[in-house]
Amino acid sequence: MFERVLELARAAGDRFGECAAYHFLGNIAFNECRDDESRRLHLAALKIARAEGDEQGIATSLGSVAYVEIADGDLKAARRRYDAAIDAYEKAGMSEAARSLRDKAADLLDGRVRLEDLVLRRPA
Repeated sequence: MFERVLELARAAGDRFGECAAYHFLGNIAFNECRDDESRRLHLAALKIARAEGDEQGIATSLGSVAYVEIADGDLKAARRRYDAAIDAYEKAGMSEAARSLRDKAADLLDGRVRLEDLVLRRPA
């Protein structure tokens, strides 16, 4: 379904719709443990969000890539992604979203919460 949304958004020149479709496809790939595909899709969304100056889209994409980094065991990369996502939320004037992500990132990166406690992942 989201593949079709992506096609329609591209055909209409709807960059927001294209970004959203990439994000949803990336989430599905992540939930199915297809981490390389998830990273690729979220980075495609990030590229569009950056080109459009969409700070919320930037934050969302970076936070999603951080999940992939955690799943891969690269906590340093995840921390960098989370820090950049928090900055983007703050630039967007979304201080509550920034605070919430800061707390969630700290819990994940400090081991108080496991990724599996937040996201249901099952191989496709």
